[in-house]
Amino acid sequence: MNRPPRRGEAGIVRGCCLGIVALLLISGLAAYAVDRAMAAPQLGAPPAGPDHGSSELAIAVTLGRELAVALALRPHGAITLSEHDLTVIAAEHNPDPPAYRNLAVRIRDALLVLAADVSVGPIASTAVAHVSVTVDDPTGAEPRITSQLRELDAGQLGLPGWLRDRFAGAVTRSTSLGVLFGDDAVLKAVAGSVECAGVTQAGLRIGVHRPGVAPDPSACAS
Repeated sequence: MNRPPRRGEAGIVRGCCLGIVALLLISGLAAYAVDRAMAAPQLGAPPAGPDHGSSELAIAVTLGRELAVALALRPHGAITLSEHDLTVIAAEHNPDPPAYRNLAVRIRDALLVLAADVSVGPIASTAVAHVSVTVDDPTGAEPRITSQLRELDAGQLGLPGWLRDRFAGAVTRSTSLGVLFGDDAVLKAVAGSVECAGVTQAGLRIGVHRPGVAPDPSACAS
């Protein structure tokens, strides 16, 4: 004759079943996360656009000449860094080349999209950082072109904010343009006259003005 389980035994059985279910859910979520992280992101065509040089210094010299001509003709001028240029600059500022390999920069949805091959233990993935660019113009100080990490993905897996913030510094260094504006005499001379920065289909457009001329933030809209 089968006796009904006692109250304590029933609790143990329920607890055991719940533990198994929780373990299965965690295992399934982990497998899904690994699968998404290993999946190739949809980045589209490789970096393109005008080739202004094979190094940051060469790019600075080329764009400095273009800007000098523009400012000689009108009070406002602008330079545009192509995907190719941004990739060259990011590679030179890569904080850890062995860890972040084949770094490339693309323009997607008015953002800079940095992609690099990474490895976490046995898992190979592509880290993808979505970055916005603005001009920080504090009162009484020289304007600075700043970048902000908006989203960080591993493959096709979006990463949480706390993990994104952990890598924000590395992404900011890779997209820094402070050195670019110190590599060429013309760019260095107008570093304090930067009026806008905008991501357009052609690339990252940076506008400047002659000394004594009022800034025109709309110069980067086109």
